[in-house]
Amino acid sequence: MASQRWALTPQEEAVYIALKRLADDTGRVTSRQLHDVGFAKTVTAIYDATVAFPESFQSRKLEILRYKQWIKMERFNGDSYTLLP
Repeated sequence: MASQRWALTPQEEAVYIALKRLADDTGRVTSRQLHDVGFAKTVTAIYDATVAFPESFQSRKLEILRYKQWIKMERFNGDSYTLLP
């Protein structure tokens, strides 16, 4: 059975597009890169969220993208995220 992507909400799509801008030619971005550019603040701004731990909020939103099969999360020199074609 072929896997099927789930539709994204407008906020999830905005996070995916922001990830896409940061990804290299292979579609990969590392957690270090996300940290260095303050990606957690970007995610909280997209959701207009006031949270005590923005990095945890970011992590949860990336898990949702993984669950919906838009990204793959893996350990590669730390955590990395690969955008799926």
